[in-house]
Amino acid sequence: MEAVAIRQRDGQIRCNGRFACQSALKFGSDSHLMKFGRRLAMVSSRNQRHAPKLAPSAFVPAGFHVENAIHDGAVTIITVRPTSKSSRCPTCTADAERIHSRYLRRLADLPLTGRQVRLVVIARRFRCDAASCRCAIFTERFSANILAPRARRTARLDCLVHHLSMARARDRQIRRRRHADESAERCAVKSDDLRRMPRP
Repeated sequence: MEAVAIRQRDGQIRCNGRFACQSALKFGSDSHLMKFGRRLAMVSSRNQRHAPKLAPSAFVPAGFHVENAIHDGAVTIITVRPTSKSSRCPTCTADAERIHSRYLRRLADLPLTGRQVRLVVIARRFRCDAASCRCAIFTERFSANILAPRARRTARLDCLVHHLSMARARDRQIRRRRHADESAERCAVKSDDLRRMPRP
């Protein structure tokens, strides 16, 4: 085996006539490297401890609290309930707090880590206490930017689907225009060839 000669010169390490990395002088021996590695591990673990933790409600639309979440194959089913204590009557716009009954609404939401998400909303029916209101019982209403009445998708998923469909329609229109331009160009070339042909 070839002997390795190491000597220091001008603040650098020369190994068999070649200059080595200057960082070896800064760290020194293996014990210093081990101490530096332990300190680095302590700092990273400390940062992980103080890192903010995401609440389960951060993955669902605003105004809902997560009750339960399960994985069913490629689908994640999240059961949520509204956090508001009242709802506005759609007829007289008065706030109602008396709950008549509860029912389940099953909605599609944005995918999570590559899985389809199904929201099971524990919605409520309210009693309207306004004397002049003809609507005695009504279903719970949510904000338009969260969930529309009788919707099967959340507003954010509906917005995403709308923009994707618009992008696909725009691409389809561009392809049609390109095809029409190519067809017109071929027809123009054929007409020019016919004009140049000698007449009988």
